[in-house]
Formats: sequence, structure tokens, C-alpha cells
Amino acid sequence: MRMTGRIAPRAPFWACALTALVLSPLSLVAAKRVEVVDNLKWTYYVDGNSARIDNVAAAQGGRIEGVVQVPASFGGGVHPVTALGHRAFAGAEYLQEVKLPSTIRVIGPYCFNGCKRMSAVELPPAVTDIRESAFKDCAVLRSVTLNEGLASIGASAFRGCAALTSIALPKTVRDIGSSAFVGTSLETVELPDSVKKLGPEAFAGCTRLEAVTIGKGLGVLPYRAFSGCANLRSVTVKDGYLDIVKEYCFCDCKRLAEIKLPPSVTEIHESAFKGCAVLRSVTLNERLASIGASAFRGCASLTSIALPETVRDIGSSAFVGTSLETVELPDSVEKLGPEAFAGCTRLEAVTIGKGLKVLPYRAFSGCANLRSVTVKDGYLEAVKEYCFCDCKRLAEIKIPSSAKIAKTAFKNCPVAR
Repeated sequence: MRMTGRIAPRAPFWACALTALVLSPLSLVAAKRVEVVDNLKWTYYVDGNSARIDNVAAAQGGRIEGVVQVPASFGGGVHPVTALGHRAFAGAEYLQEVKLPSTIRVIGPYCFNGCKRMSAVELPPAVTDIRESAFKDCAVLRSVTLNEGLASIGASAFRGCAALTSIALPKTVRDIGSSAFVGTSLETVELPDSVKKLGPEAFAGCTRLEAVTIGKGLGVLPYRAFSGCANLRSVTVKDGYLDIVKEYCFCDCKRLAEIKLPPSVTEIHESAFKGCAVLRSVTLNERLASIGASAFRGCASLTSIALPETVRDIGSSAFVGTSLETVELPDSVEKLGPEAFAGCTRLEAVTIGKGLKVLPYRAFSGCANLRSVTVKDGYLEAVKEYCFCDCKRLAEIKIPSSAKIAKTAFKNCPVAR
């Protein structure tokens, strides 16, 4: 049988995809809702059954001020409020206090950023997560109550909270983000054993900080974690899993007089204690393998240090500007960086272990009181340029005949004559 008429063309595949693209945003828009409660307009999203507050504004063109109670639910009690979203209250300069319902679990990024008159906040026990910059630049915030169950404090969460002098970290906190407390006025910090990760510069520049306790759970003390804490006097590190002290961690802690590192520490990185001018006692333990460049540079009060038999590598300028009187490099040391002990003007005696092959450039230059250098029979192959330059009291040194000695190695030394 012969068919007549026209056959409708099949829709191209991209038209079907376009339909999906057009429809999916409609579902998102449908989830966005607005309610007015206590003269405030609350914009929120519904995810499943829960509500996340997205924005808060005065209902009649006024301003958010005084004490604000966040609703426990919307939709006649159908949608419990479980999260405060990104910048929900940000810039509410006249907000003085916020009361949160017990249903809140998450404080979103920049949620209260710049709430310059907010002086106190009590987070309910259900809160597990404080996101990035949540309370940043809340300049008069002086009271923060955190509860057990809190797991994470985001980067810059309390940065610039200049009035904050104390905070009790719950024993459930696992992660503290970078710069979390920069610019606060904290006087003491106790990191509980639960803390597994601390972000770079977490407490940097806290100039009123005097005492720190570091719990057992932390494996790495990060970059500049406490740098510039000019009044820091006491650091207690519990025996645990601490493995690495990263770059500039305690740099310029000018009143830190003593540090005892636990046996678990294997690495001290570049400039970790640089500029700790009154540091006079450092306890290092077996397992320590490396001391980074400038690690103790400028520690002018440091008169002695016992290097463990496990140390293999000492970086350049590691002890420049210290007041060390004797140095004994153990046989384990295989690499010594340039200028490692340069300018140690109180240094009188040095013993070089068997493991070192090269005495590097300016290793002991300018050690004006150096009188005795003992080089153990071992693998020494070279004494580099200016190694003992200007060691004006060094009259005798015995070096293996097979070692290659640079012409300037003993420049301006009596031994050179």
C-alpha cells in the first residue's frame, strides 16, 4: 500500500541536550525561597528537606542591627535550617550578636565577614564545620564558644579578629586552615591531640601570644605557623607524631628562650628558628636527619647545641650569628652547607666527623676566636674557598694529605703562614 503525506523530521540530538540544559536551572530557581521573620528578609535554598540561608536583609530598607535570632526552620517548620551560606551576614556592620539554632551544622565562607560590631558568638554543638573567612575582620569579636563535635576551622576563619584574646579548641578539631588566627590577640594556644593538620601561617603575627602547646596528633608544623609571634616565650611539644618543622615556622619569635623537640622529629627546614634572638636551649634527639639553611641563623643567645648521631645534612648558614662555643659534627654528617657556621665569633673548638667529604665555602669564616679544629680520619677530600678565612686565632690544623685545599681556604689565618 502506498503511503501519502509528509513524515515529521526527527529532532536533532543537540535539541534534546538543549532541553535538558534549559530545564535544569529551573529546578534550582524553584528551590530558592524567601520568608520575612522579625522584620528581616531571609533568602534560603532547600536541599532535600534542609534549608541553607543564602542572604539576610532588612525587610523594609533598614539595616541589620542589635541582636539577631536565626530561625530554626522555614516553611512552617518543614525545613530545618542546617547551614549559613556564603556571605549570609557579610558586611552587617551594626550586627552586635547572633543567636543560632541548635540545628546549624555549617557556618559558610565569609558568613560574618566584616561584622565590625559583633562582639560575641556561641556556636551550637551541632556545628562541625567553620568555613573560610567565616568571621574574618570581626574586629571587636572577643568571645567565641566552640563545642565538642567541631571538626574543621577554615582558612582565615578568625583572621583580623583583633579583640579575640582566648579560644578553647574542642578535642574533636582535626583541621585548622591557613592564616586561621592571623591578627588576633590570643595569649595562649593549646592544640588538642585531635589536630592532624595545621595550615601555613595559622597563628602568624599573633604578637600577644605567649604560650603554645602542640598536641600529639600533628605530623607537620607548617610554614610560618607561629612566625612573628614576638612575645612567644613557651612552646611545649608533646611526644607524638611530629616529624617535620617547616620553613620559618618560629621565625622572629624574639622572646622564645627554649625549645625541646620530641624524638619523632626528623627534619628542621629552612629558617625554622631564624631570628629567635634569646633562644638559648635547643633539645634535638636521635632520628633527626637534616637541619635546613639558616635554621638557627641569628639565634644570638645560643651558646651550645648537641647534634645527634643521626644528622646527615646541615644547610647553608644554618648557625650564622649564633654564640656557639664548641661544635662537634658527628660522623653521620655527610653534607655541610656553605657558611654553615660563618661569623660565630665565640666559637673556640670544632670537631669534624669521619663522614664529611667536603668542607664548604666559608663554612667557618670569620670565627675570630676559633683556636682548635680536629678533623677525624675519614673521607675528607676538599677544603673549599675561604673555609677558615679570618679565623685569626687558628694556629694549627691537621688535614689528610690527600685532601685538596683551596688557596684561600685559610686566608688571614696564622695557620696559613
